[in-house]
Parts: sequence; C-alpha cells; structure tokens
Amino acid sequence: MRVLWITESPSKYKSTKLGYNGRGWIESLQSALETSTEISQLGIAFSHFTDSSKLLQDKVIYYPIKKIGHKGLISRIISRWIKTDSHEKEILILNEIIKDFGPDVVHIFGTESWLCHVIKLTDVPSIVHLQGILQPIMNSYTPPGISNLDLIKSSWSKFIKGFGLWHDKKVFRIMTEREYSYFKQIQYFMGRTNWDKSISTFLSSSSTYFHVDEVLRDVFYEATPWKYIKEKKITITSTLSDSIYKGLDLIIKTAVVLVKEGFEFEWRIIGLSNESSSVLLFKKKLDIKYSDISIQFLGIRTGNEIVTLLSETTVYVHASYIDNSPNSLCEALLMGVPAISTNVGGISSLIDDSIDGFIVPPNDPYYLASRIALLSRDEAYLTKVSKRAKDRAQKRHSKESILNQLIEAYKSSIQLDVSKRS
Repeated sequence: MRVLWITESPSKYKSTKLGYNGRGWIESLQSALETSTEISQLGIAFSHFTDSSKLLQDKVIYYPIKKIGHKGLISRIISRWIKTDSHEKEILILNEIIKDFGPDVVHIFGTESWLCHVIKLTDVPSIVHLQGILQPIMNSYTPPGISNLDLIKSSWSKFIKGFGLWHDKKVFRIMTEREYSYFKQIQYFMGRTNWDKSISTFLSSSSTYFHVDEVLRDVFYEATPWKYIKEKKITITSTLSDSIYKGLDLIIKTAVVLVKEGFEFEWRIIGLSNESSSVLLFKKKLDIKYSDISIQFLGIRTGNEIVTLLSETTVYVHASYIDNSPNSLCEALLMGVPAISTNVGGISSLIDDSIDGFIVPPNDPYYLASRIALLSRDEAYLTKVSKRAKDRAQKRHSKESILNQLIEAYKSSIQLDVSKRS
C-alpha cells in the first residue's frame, strides 16, 4: 500500500526545529507507521520555507513544497490586510507530487491548512486527520470581555503592519470559511473524540469516520511516572499556544483569586514568553503584573524539559475555551500528572471527572481556584487519580493499537472507495 501524507509539518525530514509542542506527534506516528509491513512506500508532502527538491531519506520519499512568499515588507503588509494568499502555485506543485508518487490512499493532517485542497485534486481515497475544527473554535475565539478594539489596541505597531491580534482573528475567520467548503467534500475522516466525530459527521453527513487515537512524543512514554511532592508552595503547570482562546485570561483570574485567599503557589506556563501577544493583551486589559500573581512564562521548551517540569508539578491545568484533544494535556495524563481541565470540546473523551482527572466550566475562576486549593493538598486522592489517569492514557495512546487503527482506516477507505465506484 502506497500512502502519501499531506502535512504542514516536515516530520522526520532532515532536522526539525524546536517549536510549540514540536509537532513531535507526527514524527512519532511516522516512526510507528514505518514498522508496518502493510506499507510498501510512504511519501510525505509538506510546506517548507526554503526547500523544493524531492528527497529519498530512510526509505521515505519527502516532497517539500516551498512556500511562495511576498517580495518586500509592503507586499507582506498588503497581504495581511487584504489576505491575498491563494496558494495557486503551491497547489500546482501539490498536484504534480500526487502524480509522481501515485498513492493508493492520501492522509491529510488537519482541515485548517490550504493543503486540504488535495481532496479536489485526486480521485484516490483521501482521509482527513482531524486536529482542531475551526468553526467551533471561531465561535469561542474571543474570550468574554475582549472586544475587537482590545485586539487592535494591544499593539498599534503590529496592527499597522498587519500582524496584530485583530488580523489574526480576521485570517482565522477566512480559514474557517475555507474549512467549511472542504467539509462538504471530505468523504473520510479520522478522529479521536466524541466531539470531533459528532461535528464532522454533522457537517459532512455522507462521510465515513474512523477512530484513530494519537501517538504522542516518545519522551512521554519513557518518562518516570508522576509522584506527589509535598511542599508548602504548590506548583501548577499549563501549556499554551499564543492564541487568545487558550484560556490565559482564565488562568490570570484564577491566580488572582488564589492570591487573594492567601494560597501559596507558583504557576508555570510553557509555550508563552513575556512578549507573547496574548500575554501583553491580558496584562493591559486586566491591569495586572504577572509577578504579583505568581505566574511565570517559560517560553517554548523541549520534550525533555517539559517532562522535568511536569515531574515537579502538583497539578496540571488546561484552561482553554475550546479544544479537541490537546497533546499537551494528553502528555501530562500519560505521565500520570493530576489534571484539571475546562469541560470543552473533546475533553470529556479524555477525562472522567473526579476519577482520572477533573473538569470545570470554562470562564469560572472561582470554581477552578477552589478545585486547585482543595485537591492539591490531598496526596492520597491525587495519587489514586494519577494512577487511573496513566493507566487510561497508556491504553488510549498505545502505539501498537494506534498503528492497527491507522492501517485499518487506510484499508477500509480503499475498500469503501472501490465499492462506491462499482
């Protein structure tokens, strides 16, 4: 079986640079797939800033698609203001890649990217691997109390240059509209939560859905399981990307409540720096000084560094307003770190409240603060929750099980496609 992946990530091509969450889960999935005797050839087509030449590396054919940039600052600014990127040249390249590789099945990672356009280029069965779904994210994009004017005022210089938060929201809305058109043409999905299954089969009623769980980064499978550390000051950890719907404002409000009640803690946030756009926005809007509420921004960290940080954590908090099955939360659960998450999107497929983790309503800093305060001191309870979380996550993220799910999805889509044609 010849399988062609279409992704924004270079996966194991040459060396990958450090980035948010490393995109390492795609590398891990590739490593798992390479062990299968069912795959005669794997090809990976992906966006790249500099490369454009086909490369055979470790028995995998890589097809970097060089991004077509804009010439000069003025051109880039105009593009951001009027969103002129059509990707016409890249789509032509993608079409040639499909012809060159000759896949039996195409595996597309995400509906967010223009790369999903591949469903219009080939009659070969194409399965879209759901990551997030933009339409419900767009609905929850702006946190309560944040207006479009706030997005503009967060950085006038970025706004003028077309790279501010207001423009990010505008671009996201355009991507959402594009995604909606893709959904109406997608025949096969693979996903991992009740949430993504329900929405995808609703928006694409004639589609077929395959359950395929997520392979995580190797370092989290190998990590020493979490153990409770008794300290006067508890440690809270969260991982966020620089998107305003990821719940930084809820973390801030919760920290304010904890400080007011005299609770001693340190809240470490991975993925954001002091200069991140969302950090600056909420600092100005909520009129706070992060050091006064014991919040530290650690920036982007490697997998090994995150393992160390999680091992020092009393409780992990995921505060997003919308999410499917965030890898950062799954990685914490795989280590057995007791986790509290907002009950949004696909989270209920990951956590059974008060059994192997805890769920709270979004935008409720008082309840979140109370759960942190009450749970973090109960060593016996957290230890039980930790074991249950790890046991469940190990089953959910079993590489062998996921590989079987993936191969079965490939085979079934090919068989279904043959049946539809006959």
